[in-house]
Amino acid sequence: MVFSIYLCALNTMFSSLLFVLLFIHFVFCFSAKHDVLVVLGSADDRILSERISAAVQYIQTSDSPIILFISGGVKNAFDSATTEPTITEAAKAARFFDTQPFTPLNIYNGTHEGVPLDVKGQPLPIVQLNGNPPQEDCSTSNVHRGKHVQIVLDEHATNTAENFAYLKRWVDNNFSQDDLPDFVITTSDFHHNRAERIFQGILPDVTPKWNLSKSSCSRCWSDENIHLRNVPTDILKARLIM
Repeated sequence: MVFSIYLCALNTMFSSLLFVLLFIHFVFCFSAKHDVLVVLGSADDRILSERISAAVQYIQTSDSPIILFISGGVKNAFDSATTEPTITEAAKAARFFDTQPFTPLNIYNGTHEGVPLDVKGQPLPIVQLNGNPPQEDCSTSNVHRGKHVQIVLDEHATNTAENFAYLKRWVDNNFSQDDLPDFVITTSDFHHNRAERIFQGILPDVTPKWNLSKSSCSRCWSDENIHLRNVPTDILKARLIM
C-alpha cells in the first residue's frame, strides 16, 4: 500500500516536471527573438556566391534563431550565357542554402508562422525545394547543430531599393512595431555605402547590423559612384511598393 502511494507520488512529480519542461520549451520557441538575416541578391553569380558565403559564416557563429530573408528577382536588363534568366536571384541562392546542414527542409515565400504570405501580402503556395510538408509550430524550420533557420524568399525585387521595400512590406505583414526582430544585412563591401543610404530611406526607424562580404570585383567600387546618383530616385520609386 505504502509502495503504491510512493509510486503514485513519483508519477505525479514526473508528470508535473514534464509539463513544466514542455511549457518552458514552447515559451522559448514562440518568444525567442529572431535575427532577420537579409541576403541581397546579385545578377553576378560570383558576387552572389560571395554574399552567400558571408551569410553562412554569420549563421555558423550566431546564437540566435534566424529568419533568412533572401531578396532578388530577375533583372530584365541583365542577360548572359552564364546565367539563368528565368531563375530569380533569390531562388538561386536558396538552392545553395538548402544543401547546408543547418538549413530548414521547408523554404517558402511567406510568414515565419501561420498562413504563408508573399512579400506583397498575398497568400502563396509553399515553395518546397525537397517536397517536405510545412509545419506551423516552432519547428517550421528544422534544427541542425543547434541552429534555428527559416528561409523566406522575395523573388520580386529588381534593385536594392526594391529589396528593402519588399523587406519592409514583409515585416509589416508579420511583425508588430513592438516586436520587431533585429536586422542583419548581408551584401558586398563595395555596396555598403549605397545600401545603407537606401535602407535609411526605406526603413528610417531601424538600425541594422551589416554583414559584408569581401568582393573580388575591382571595377564595382568605381561603378558605385554612378549608382549613388540614382539613390534618391530609386527610393521614391520603391516607396510605391510599400
